[in-house]
Amino acid sequence: MLNNPFIVITSTENDKVVDRVRERAELQLAINDLLHKNGGIIVVYGPPGIGKSTIINWVTADLKRKEDLSVMKEEFGLTVFNKLKTFNIPPDKKAIIILDDFNNLDLLDRQTQNKILDLIIELSKKIVVIVVDNRDKPVHKQLSSLEKETVKELKVESMNKNDILQMIANRLNLVRPVPSSDIAPFTKEEIDKVYHKSDGNPRVVLLILSTLFDKKQEIEF
Repeated sequence: MLNNPFIVITSTENDKVVDRVRERAELQLAINDLLHKNGGIIVVYGPPGIGKSTIINWVTADLKRKEDLSVMKEEFGLTVFNKLKTFNIPPDKKAIIILDDFNNLDLLDRQTQNKILDLIIELSKKIVVIVVDNRDKPVHKQLSSLEKETVKELKVESMNKNDILQMIANRLNLVRPVPSSDIAPFTKEEIDKVYHKSDGNPRVVLLILSTLFDKKQEIEF
């Protein structure tokens, strides 16, 4: 019986071949533009599991290789507020702050929300702030009041079927002796149904396939 390669439903290093080229390019262009303008806010949004954090992690890794950049990445929470208040920009560098799970802002009271948003707006006048949000329309009134040139939005869309097939093959190659682009033990019809049911959300695809893979293994065993 083979180990289930779909148990981990978040993106892994093995999945990186599915590059999300468009999103990565658009995010990099937005970052470069705002760095040139010495500040601004980028809102990366889309439903849970769609791949926002994966894209952010790839781009963050690239940014950290640049010697002239200071990069801070945090999961958003109340404790981040103090880190933002005390964030120092090195005199010889530009800076980027990345706040993942920014939708957690909704868990705080309105007064605290406003304080955090006001602080982010103030920081964005001299550095680039990237917020990653699960909400469909995450831009708050405070952000909407800023100039359009300093607030950019990137919506992460569902994966296309070819990328999903590549992701499935990558995962299966972890447990089969000879790497292949084949999707066996799944059939094309099964994957079509999974893709339709998941609406191209990679996390949902992996969750469904994890259960389906175990069932197939039980039958074979």
